[in-house]
Amino acid sequence: MIDAEDIFMRWMIVAVGLIAGLSLSGAQAQTWPGKTVRIVVPHTAAAPFDGELRAFAQSLTQAFGQPFVLENRDGADGAIGAEACARAAADGYTLCATTSSVVSLNPAIYAKLPYDPVREFAPIVHVGVLNSVVIANPSVPVNSFRELMQLARAKPDVVTFATMGNTSFGSLLLGWLKVKQGIALYGVPYKNATQGMTGTMAGEVQVTTYALGQIVPMVKSGKLKALAIVGGKRSSFLPEVPTLAEEGLDMPVPRNWIGMFAPIGVSKDIIGRVNGEVARVIASPGFKDKFMLARGVEADEFTGGSVDAFAAFLKTDREEYAQIVSVIGLARR
Repeated sequence: MIDAEDIFMRWMIVAVGLIAGLSLSGAQAQTWPGKTVRIVVPHTAAAPFDGELRAFAQSLTQAFGQPFVLENRDGADGAIGAEACARAAADGYTLCATTSSVVSLNPAIYAKLPYDPVREFAPIVHVGVLNSVVIANPSVPVNSFRELMQLARAKPDVVTFATMGNTSFGSLLLGWLKVKQGIALYGVPYKNATQGMTGTMAGEVQVTTYALGQIVPMVKSGKLKALAIVGGKRSSFLPEVPTLAEEGLDMPVPRNWIGMFAPIGVSKDIIGRVNGEVARVIASPGFKDKFMLARGVEADEFTGGSVDAFAAFLKTDREEYAQIVSVIGLARR
C-alpha cells in the first residue's frame, strides 16, 4: 500500500522535472540561434512569394546574427516539404513557410498525408496573401464574371477553363458552380498555372485563374480580360475589378495565404521572437512595396498579426476549405 509520504515524494519528482523542462526551454530560447536556421519551403523557387520569403530570411539573419536560409523542397502537392517540416527536430533550427493549399486544402482532399498540419505545425505568423483573378481571352464575349456565368448557363460544357489539378482554385470553382448553380464549364487540365495563363492568352482555352499581381500588365495591355478578384475584398492592383462575391457567387472564397510555422514543440519564446521580427519587417517603410507588392503579394488584416490571431485564422480557413470540398464531393484519396 502506498503511504502519503510516498505519494508526496512522487509528486515532488514530477514537479521538479516540469520545472527543469521549463528552465531548459527558456535557456534554449535565450541562446537561440547559435547556428544556421533553415526555412523549409514546400514549393518551387519560382513561386511568386519566394522573393518575399528570401527578404524575410535576410532580415532574420541581420536581426539574430545567424544565417537563415531557404530550402525549397517541392513535390506531391507540397507534401514532401511539409513532411520534412513535421519531422524536423523541435529545436528552432528548422522553420517552415508554406501556403493554404498545403495547410488547409490538402487535408480536406486527401485522406492520408505524411504530415498533419494541425498536430505537427505550430503557427508563427501570417506573411501575406497571393490573390488570384479570373481572366479570359479577349475574344470571349463577356466583360464580367456574371456575364461569364450567363454564357456558360446558356452553353453548357462549351466555355473552356484551364485548371491545374484538384488543389487549384479553378477546379474547386468549377465543381461548386456545377453542384450549386447547375453551371457547367469544360475543365482543361494544365501542368501549372503559368501554362494555363499562356494557353488562355493564346486562345487555346477561354478562361482561367492566375496570380493577380503578375497579370496586371497583360490586363492593362488588353491581352487578357480581368473578370473578378478571387479574394475577400477588391485589390489595389486592379481596384476597378469586383470580387466573386460582388458578382453573385455564393461560394466561400478562402484566401491563398502564405505563413510561417515551426515543428510542434518548438519553444513559444522562439516562436514569439520570430513573429515579432517578421511583424516588424512587414511594418517597415518600403518593405511592402519592394518585396510584396512588386511580386504580387498583398497584406491583409491578418498579415503580421500575433501568433494567436494566426491560429484563429487557420481554424476558419480550414473550415471553409472543408466546406467547399464537401459540397462538390471531391473524394478524399
